[in-house]
Amino acid sequence: MKNTFKTMQAMRSIAIIVITAIVVLSMAACASMQIANVDWDSLTGPARVRQYFSISTTEVSVYANYKDESRKEVVFFSTTHDRDRAGVQTVTVTISGQGSGTFQTEVMELTAIRVERPPTKTTYTVGEGANLSGIRVMGSWRDLPDAEVPAYLVEVASFDSRTAGSNRLITVNYKGQTATFPVTVTAAAGLAAVTPAASTPDASQPSRPATQQPAQPTTQQPSQQQPSTSAFNPAPNQPSPVGTWRGSTGIITLNANGTGTMNTSGGNINITWTASGNRLTYSTSGGYTITLNSMYGITGNTLTMQLINLDGTVTGNPIVTFTRQ
Repeated sequence: MKNTFKTMQAMRSIAIIVITAIVVLSMAACASMQIANVDWDSLTGPARVRQYFSISTTEVSVYANYKDESRKEVVFFSTTHDRDRAGVQTVTVTISGQGSGTFQTEVMELTAIRVERPPTKTTYTVGEGANLSGIRVMGSWRDLPDAEVPAYLVEVASFDSRTAGSNRLITVNYKGQTATFPVTVTAAAGLAAVTPAASTPDASQPSRPATQQPAQPTTQQPSQQQPSTSAFNPAPNQPSPVGTWRGSTGIITLNANGTGTMNTSGGNINITWTASGNRLTYSTSGGYTITLNSMYGITGNTLTMQLINLDGTVTGNPIVTFTRQ
């Protein structure tokens, strides 16, 4: 019994010592984290900073005296200045509960940007909007090394995807500076990867009558510039294209009220459309409105189209076919 009592007394004493030690250490730790006063005379910062960029806390140094009588660099503080204005400025550094101090810096002007790495998407179909996912843009500042700019602040300034080509330029903008990079736009009547027909429209549709494409009179539609092609020359008065049509990897739906959709590899695109004679005109939206014109012909359940260039020709544009669903 006596030995048990002595053991309990010893354990109690040890517990009291441990608790006391924890309290003392906690108080010391708190004291080492509590600022007694800030030595604002020790405040230093970068002599030059980039326009539009924040100042990193790693670039600023200020010391304080702590309640444990230590002196060390302050870690938590905030800085404020006008990031948009180039020139000499006063930067204010604030420490919660300890006031603020200032230092002078010069905000260096952004002079140019360049596309260091183009976006992941490099091939588009006619009428498709630009996608900047994966882009890396570098900025140049006066008297400072180049640095990467935030990709989420880079915007599309212009992209004309109305006609096909291997060197169509996308222009991007960051804070008023622009840069360009080339992409490929494929002419597929607005649908991705629709397989072009062979040298004649009938090649992919062997069951069609040989007379499906009648010869056109030389006086057809004298008021219009005729597309320069002999491979596809539909009659001037085609049936309405209302319906749903499927190509090799895309579907186009043309509603009777002049609305419709294009279901491509990039998703659904809403369109408005009109048809007259053998011309089909439709508008898509990819950040701004794009209007496209095609010749079209309908034979049975087959819709054949060829995109018309801005100059009224069809040179370089494939003939594409769709089947009614």
